[in-house]
Amino acid sequence: MQSSGLLFVAVGIIASAVGSAWLVVAAFKENILWGLGCLFLPFVALFFHIGHWEDAATPFGVSLGGCLLSELSTSNSSAS
Repeated sequence: MQSSGLLFVAVGIIASAVGSAWLVVAAFKENILWGLGCLFLPFVALFFHIGHWEDAATPFGVSLGGCLLSELSTSNSSAS
């Protein structure tokens, strides 16, 4: 039972990392300054999400799904 929970946590972390990397790639495709800002400045990614939702919606969904999967499998395994 715990190994399946650990597997879901690992898959969630990987999905979140892929979504975040995908967002940085989308930002670099828009402009090099957006890409550098997303890499090095904390809130630039949030502004990129808001201003370029059509480019950032899918990476945001993948990252959010990974976070939710990790959180739900962590809270579910700690309850049992």
